[in-house]
Parts: sequence; C-alpha cells; structure tokens
Amino acid sequence: MARQNGKPAGQSAAERGIQERLEEEQARNDLFAGKDEGIKIDPTSRALEDQTIDQLVHTAVGTHKDTTASAQRALKMVEESRKMQAETLRQLESQNSKMQNIGDKMDNMNAELTYAEKLLSYMRRCCCCCFFDSCTGADPEEARKRQWNRRVDKLAAAGTLRTLDAAIRLTAAGAAVPATADAYDLHVMAVHLVGTLLNHSKALPILPAPAASGAQQQQQGQPQGQPGTGCEGDQLGVLVTAAKLARLLAAGWEAPPAGGLAVVMPVSAVVRAALESSMRNAEVGLRARLAEAAAEAAAQGGHACDPRVRCVSVEHEAYALAARSACLLAAALALCVALAIRVDPEQHAALVDGVTLVLWRLPAWVQPGGELPLPAGQVLAAQPHRLLAAAAQLLRRTPQPHAILARALLAALVALAAHEQLGGRLQGWLASPPPPVGGSGGDGGELGCLREATQGAVPRLLKIDPRGCGMVLALLQLAADDAGTSGGGAGGGRVGGDVSGGSAFRSASLAMADQLSKNAYQAEWMFLPDGSCTAGLVQELMARGAGAGVTGPVVALPAALGQLGASAQLRRLRVCGNPSCDNFEAPSEGELPLKKCSGCRAVRYCRAECQTAHWGAAHKAECAHLASRG
Repeated sequence: MARQNGKPAGQSAAERGIQERLEEEQARNDLFAGKDEGIKIDPTSRALEDQTIDQLVHTAVGTHKDTTASAQRALKMVEESRKMQAETLRQLESQNSKMQNIGDKMDNMNAELTYAEKLLSYMRRCCCCCFFDSCTGADPEEARKRQWNRRVDKLAAAGTLRTLDAAIRLTAAGAAVPATADAYDLHVMAVHLVGTLLNHSKALPILPAPAASGAQQQQQGQPQGQPGTGCEGDQLGVLVTAAKLARLLAAGWEAPPAGGLAVVMPVSAVVRAALESSMRNAEVGLRARLAEAAAEAAAQGGHACDPRVRCVSVEHEAYALAARSACLLAAALALCVALAIRVDPEQHAALVDGVTLVLWRLPAWVQPGGELPLPAGQVLAAQPHRLLAAAAQLLRRTPQPHAILARALLAALVALAAHEQLGGRLQGWLASPPPPVGGSGGDGGELGCLREATQGAVPRLLKIDPRGCGMVLALLQLAADDAGTSGGGAGGGRVGGDVSGGSAFRSASLAMADQLSKNAYQAEWMFLPDGSCTAGLVQELMARGAGAGVTGPVVALPAALGQLGASAQLRRLRVCGNPSCDNFEAPSEGELPLKKCSGCRAVRYCRAECQTAHWGAAHKAECAHLASRG
C-alpha cells in the first residue's frame, strides 16, 4: 500500500488524528519517565488546535534542563561559600590570637612603666636635693649642705651603689650566654642607668672622703677589696664591675666581629661611657687620698708610699684597673671606627669623643705633677702603645679634622716621652723597626711598633696644628737617631732600669712637656738639642708633599706588652686576673670564690678555666718573675 507523508495511504483523517494523539501521549509518558531521547515533535504537521500543547511540552523539556543546570551551579556556589566561610573563621581566630598577644604585651608594658615610675620616684626622692630650708635663723647654705650630707650618708648606708653593682652584673650574666636581643637591651638600659647616676658624683660618691690607708684597714680586720660592713668595698664594687665588663668587651673586639655589630657596638659604647662616669666619680675622692700618700712619701723620704712607684691602696688599684680597661676598650673601638665599620653619625661622634677623653687622661697619669699618678707598670698594663696607634689611625680617618683629638694625641705622646721610666719605652716604639728577618720576639718586638701609625697621622696633624706636627716630627726623628745609641730605646725599655731614653730624645721631650704645660697644651715652635727648629722639619715635610698617606690602609694594632713587672699587679684588689673572664654570677666581684695563683701569689682567679686560659695567654711567662719579687 502506498504511503503519503510517511504514513500508510488510504487511512482516514479521523484515524490519523487518533494515531497522533496516541503518539503524543506516549511521548509525554516517556518524557516524564525520563526517556526524552529520540523524541521529535513537529508542530507544523499537526492541526492548528494542537500546537499550543506541543509548545508547552517543548518548553517544559527546556525548562527541566535549565533548572537542572541551575541547581548544579547553585550547589557549587554553596560549596564555595562554605569554604570561604571556613577560611574567614580561621583568619578571625588568628587575628583574635594576635590581638590577645598584643593585649598581653600592652599589659606587660603597663606593668613595667608602673615599676619604672615607682623607681624614678624613689630615685628622685633619694637623689634630689631640696633647695629650701624650713629652719629659721640658720644659714640656708649650711642647712642645705647638712641636709645633702645626711642624704648621702643614707644612700651609702642603704647600699645603693651595691644594688647598682648587682644590677649590672645580673644583666651582664644574662647577656654573656647566647641571649635574645631583649637581654642585650636590658643590659644596655641597666648600664646606661648606672652611668647616668654616677655622673652626679655628689649624689652617689664612689669614694666620698679619705678613708684609712690599706695598712690601717687591714689592722681593723676588714679584708681589702672585700665588700663588708664598712661600705668601702661596696662603694668600689660598681667601679670594678664596670672595669671588668669593659676589659671583657675589649678582649672580644681584638678581632672586629663581622656580624652582630648592631648589638655589640651599642653595648661597648654604653659600657665605655659608664666606665668614664665611674672613673670621673671616683677621681673626686681619690685625688685627696693620693695627695696624702704623696705627702707622706715625701716626708718619709722613701718610695713605699709613693703612688708613682706602686699602688698605695685598694682604691688606687681599683682606679688603675679602670684605667687599663678604659684604654683597652678605647683602642679597640677606635680601630673599628678607623676601619669604617658602619655606625650612625651620632654614635661615631660619641666614640671619637670617648677615645679623646681617654687620651687626655694619660698625661694626668704620668706627668710629674699629675693629680692621679699611676705606677709605670700600671700604665704599661693599659697598653698605651695600642691606644696611641689606634688614635693616630682614627685621626687621619675622621671625616673632618678633629682638633681636640689631635691635641690629645700630641699631649699623650709628649707626656710619655718625658716620663722618667716610660720615655725609653716610647722612644723604642717610635724608632725605626728592625728588618723582618731579625725579629726575635720578646721586647724587641716593641721596636718601631708605633712609628708607622704615627707617621700616617702626620699629614692630618699638619693641617690641624703645624706647630704640634713639628713636635711629633721631632720625636720621630730623635727616636730614630737615638735608637742606636740608647739601650733603653733600642730594646724597648724595662720598668725599673735606666729607661728614660737617649739624651737628645730625653731633653727634647722634657722641653716639649714644659712648653705644653705652660701654654695649656698649645704647641709652639721650639729648638731641638742639635740647634735645629721644629719649623724646619715642617718645611721639609711640606716640600716633600704633605698630602701623601692621608688615606692609607689601616694597620693592625701592635702586640700586647708582656712581663710588665710587679708594679702592674693588683695585690690588694679582689678581682679575677683573667682578662677574658665573663663570670658575673656573684652580686659583686669580691664575692666570687677567688683563689690566688699557687706559684706567685700575686694573681687571683675565680675558677680553674680562667686560670688555664690566662696561663697560656700571658701568666706562664711572668709567674716565676713575680714569685721571685715576692
């Protein structure tokens, strides 16, 4: 049978309509049952009245698909929202923890500020003087003096300096081991506080008044240098601790550290300033004590009580220890600044000023009329040749000419050259060094150790002070000329012998010292023993070209001096003899378990490690000599 339009022919219209409706009904059933594949509806082949139903079916199919896709996208968005919510919760918890930590730190800071306010209030009540008097009819000035003296007595009786000493040692012990930056900051704050308080020597005098001599103190039953009820050892403790800490830092700076300067340099600078304050504080009372000892020595006509020959008391030894520590630390810091190790400009200026202050102290220690004389052995224990070498190199490396540093360097050189026992030593340091093949160690190693550094500073001296430059040129020339004729100069000199130097060097240095003392250390042209003038030496230098060598390399410091003699020992003062000792466990140095060396009985050590270290470094060569000297 023939077919028309895909359908059997001869089929009536009614049959075809029934067939189509059956097919549409089957299609709907298949659609709702999920069987939409293969369904094809052609509305154009249907009657007009049936097209609306077909369109609804078609729309329903499309809507179902769109709804399914939308639901899937919504589920994905819900999942992403949950993840974002979880991440937000974690961030909020972390932020909450950080805020809690900040709150705790703020509470700690508030507690520390409250404590600091109480401490400052206490210090203000203790250290400040009232400038009014409630008494009537009395001299206000005398009343203020009595009130001040009573407050000073109360501070001494309360052990204020002993407390400050214990504070420095406690923070130093915490900073000696591998510690955090907070430990160093606390140590710096403690040292700075002590140094600031000691600047006011009238409020906290380390040596308030002349006390009994060392012999009398021993007769009274109090060990010298040992903290006791008399408060004398307590007063000295802060000076000894500051000196020990400076000596330890100086030993650590022998080789400038490559890292950690941001921590080490501030500590060294603050310790140097605190030691300077301690020494200046102690000098007020020490001058009177040394003047009494010198007068007693002159009256007896001997050297037993002469402070220029040996230390006459435990206070004198404590000051000598502080002096050597100040020189050692100043030399190390000066070399580091000369090596252009980066420090901020303010700290650079403070370090240069600190080195200058130590240089100015040298003439007071060695001049015949000095108010703070030190024995030659104690001066040599301060290694002045290293300080002079570092200062000379620092002078030529400062950004701008430093006139005060130049004048201090000149005064120190002339004072040492004019010293009866140290003149020959300085002459040997300024002499021409021997050939390298002839070096044999010992004192011969000192020969010429200061000449290169001093010659390097001459061009800068010429720009700052031509007359002072002429004196330095004369010392260099006379040292080289007399080295071959003076045994003391050639050999470096020894304390206790004829070590004043060659005749020409000696007479010229004495004339320079006399001229500087009369003109307040203002140099002038002067004639030398051979008839020449220092002006001629300067003219020769300028003719050769004075600018050469200004920016030359920085040379290493000379080797430390050894076998300094009996006058360099600290026999009364209780302090560990190891320069690298870092034991600050006891509240004061005198309370450490110090034991004397069994060989010489002149040096004390706080532990076996310190004795072993010092034996290999220096004491082995001098122990037998000290034992023979008693």
